Amino acid sequence: MDTFVEQIIVRRKTPKQTLLAILIMALTSLLITFSFIMLRAFALLLAAALGYGMWWLLSEMNIEYEYCITNGDIDIDKITARRKRERVVSVSLSKVETAGVYRPEQWQERGVDRVVMAAPSEKAEGLYCFSYRSKKRGHTLVIFQPDERVLAAFTKGLPRLLQNEINK
Repeated sequence: MDTFVEQIIVRRKTPKQTLLAILIMALTSLLITFSFIMLRAFALLLAAALGYGMWWLLSEMNIEYEYCITNGDIDIDKITARRKRERVVSVSLSKVETAGVYRPEQWQERGVDRVVMAAPSEKAEGLYCFSYRSKKRGHTLVIFQPDERVLAAFTKGLPRLLQNEINK
């Protein structure tokens, strides 16, 4: 029987991103005002270009993650502004070394080469993590927030010892 489950998670904006968005809007407003005062001939064209640039920069801050589990493989894609898709993780669940509920203090002691935060935020509820080794990227820790369907399909594809750890 084939397994296919997917879920999309929207990443929350950090206070730093919110401040950056406010600064971008304020700077764009100032530049548009300046263009109407100083450059009357090109003001409308410059205002349109600045408005488009502001929209593009602000929309680049909209990030979603898509979890897709297909027949024992997990793929996590990062979707930016609903325009660009980038594969962040693609691994067979049989190669997963550790899996379970995410506890930050547990991973501070261990050394990992790469951390993939594919969740709304690090402080969100219901976070799980898994780690695996890749020839290209080394020891990778993936933090994600699966719903019940994704968690069930994820657990089903893991080796038996790790299934027991998650089901505790």
